Amino acid sequence: PRVNITYALPENIHVELDIFDISGKRVASLVNEYKAPGYHSAGWYADNKGSGLYICRLSFGNQTITRKMLLMK
Repeated sequence: PRVNITYALPENIHVELDIFDISGKRVASLVNEYKAPGYHSAGWYADNKGSGLYICRLSFGNQTITRKMLLMK
């Protein structure tokens, strides 16, 4: 299973994109670098992860966006 996460940035800024399990443990760090303005995509390969609820957290500047994801195998 592969999850594609797409996001847009308004300016050149440092971005962190992480995946957490439901207990709050970080299971993947997909992005941790400066990105140019525009649309970007990151892939999470969840081959070794079990089905269940995961949290995706995107942080850039002083903003943080979280979304729930349901992984079904």
